[in-house]
Amino acid sequence: MKQQYKSVYFLLLYFVFWLFIAWIDRLLFLLFAAPVNTGFTFQEIVRIYSAGFKLDLSMTAYICALPFIGYFLWSIVPNWSFSTKCIRIYTYSILTILGFLSCISVNLYTEWTDKVSQRAIETFFETPQEAFLSAVSTNLWIPLFVFVVIAIGGSMVFNLLFRSAFVKFKTHFTLHILALFVGLIVLFTCIRGGYGTSPLNESMAYYSSNQFYNHAAVNTHWSFINDVVNSASGGNPYHYFNDSHDMDRILAPVFPEKGDSSISILNTQRPNIVLILLESFTADLIESLGGEKEVTPNLDRISKQGLSFTQFYAAADRSDKGIIGVFSAFPAQGKESIIKSIKKHEKLAGIGEEIHRVGYHTSFYYGGQSEFYNFKSYMMSHGVNRVVDMADFPSSYNESSWGVYDHNVLEKMLADLNREKIPFFSTVFTISNHEPFDLKTTYKFGNNTTSNRFKSTAFYTDSVLNEFLEKAKKESWYTNTLFIVTADHGHRLPYDREITDPKRFHIPLIFFGDVLKEEFRGQKINKIMGQVDLASSILNQLNVSSDRYCWSRDVFDTQFTSYAFFNTKHSFGVISENGTLVFDPQSQQVISSSGDEKSLLNIVKAYNQNVYAEYLNY
Repeated sequence: MKQQYKSVYFLLLYFVFWLFIAWIDRLLFLLFAAPVNTGFTFQEIVRIYSAGFKLDLSMTAYICALPFIGYFLWSIVPNWSFSTKCIRIYTYSILTILGFLSCISVNLYTEWTDKVSQRAIETFFETPQEAFLSAVSTNLWIPLFVFVVIAIGGSMVFNLLFRSAFVKFKTHFTLHILALFVGLIVLFTCIRGGYGTSPLNESMAYYSSNQFYNHAAVNTHWSFINDVVNSASGGNPYHYFNDSHDMDRILAPVFPEKGDSSISILNTQRPNIVLILLESFTADLIESLGGEKEVTPNLDRISKQGLSFTQFYAAADRSDKGIIGVFSAFPAQGKESIIKSIKKHEKLAGIGEEIHRVGYHTSFYYGGQSEFYNFKSYMMSHGVNRVVDMADFPSSYNESSWGVYDHNVLEKMLADLNREKIPFFSTVFTISNHEPFDLKTTYKFGNNTTSNRFKSTAFYTDSVLNEFLEKAKKESWYTNTLFIVTADHGHRLPYDREITDPKRFHIPLIFFGDVLKEEFRGQKINKIMGQVDLASSILNQLNVSSDRYCWSRDVFDTQFTSYAFFNTKHSFGVISENGTLVFDPQSQQVISSSGDEKSLLNIVKAYNQNVYAEYLNY
């Protein structure tokens, strides 16, 4: 009997050990991933741990299931060798994996406002250099410390607790089976989170209006497994309505019938087009859009000479989704990214195709590796004749963390355009304003803080862009060229905005050049529009059909209505003249709202359900 108690004690202690690891992971996350000025009271910490307790039990049960079954089989089957070494190897392996996931989460959260996910791991293995460069923008000692505590510290605690060998559970065969059955029921109950109507999910850990508290409550490792499983399920996680007619009715204000006419802003239908896509250029950097002073003096000047769109919003928070928003006018898909699947993204429409079809010569310039996020495959399968990236420069030019500095890329682009056949559609995607915000030149605002480095690299890009434009003015093709300046997405800096703050998605959009009609120069358009609306707005000015771009609306159409949508893994947002709403699809809660909440909530749900359904169908 004493040996049986000892066996039960070992099993319970092993379960508690893994529960302890989950609590340590959460503590490290609270210590090292909390946004600036996030305060904690003891009561709040208790609430965080309480809210995540079911997920902790579930993850612990997942880990313990295999050793539990193995232990009972060892106890039942005569002469079966089951060395304690097996448990040790299993435990050390799991601790190493969990330590790896925990250190990624702490490092990732500052920039992505998200814990480790399948997307993060895929990014690491597909483009390890880029993933590493993003990682080094933060203090690497912190994730390293987290890994050591979880993996090595956890192993030391395990060795301390389980110094003696496991003993067999010796009793009657029937009791063996009964004990195994009871144990499996307990583990299954923990894994499922009870026997309610709904099985365990992340939203059960959500309890606060503060998103960081909710993310801290969610078990890091359970969340990762759940994300991997759901990504492979093929279902629509954003299903809210069963009747497509209801969704059409709800979205009718967003997509009204096209007007009888569209305002023409150009003095020619076949201008050259130079699209300048600025990395992480939030409106908070631009004074004329309510941002910082003296960071982008040249963009501010250009906006006063051209046509500026003051309420333009990015589709999402990452470059892979911004590229799709601009070129394919396809909205962001929450936790997924369509550009990562070549089979899917090849089925998208692309403005490069439409423009190439009417006689344009197309090119794309990027100072990094164009294979990053499948940029190269996307461009070349969507009408772009030539992709120029870091491989097209001498190795001595590869000086920045991400590749070739913006001034070198712009110089090459200018030289190439001087030899390009007309008309041309050429895009440059800058890289210097990306973490870790490194420069070879002087940091205009200093490099003592991440925010100042961010502003300094933005100032640098603004300066070299101005040099490019001044040189372009001397070329013959300049007078027949439309320049379009925008960004791939916004950024949390320089104001450390939350991922759910709509202002984080506010980005510039400027049309300028001699092809712009006089009456539109120096004007502002204050209509609310999204990144996906750019495609139709450009194509219709060229008198090229935009019928393939069902999510894109022409801002120059007389029936255009002011709406912009953005989303991330953890939030869906809509901005309109009737108000603004941000919704959390996991907790099913409204994070913030102003105006007609019921109407906006239905709109944002219907919009994102349709987007994801279309994503699945590609």
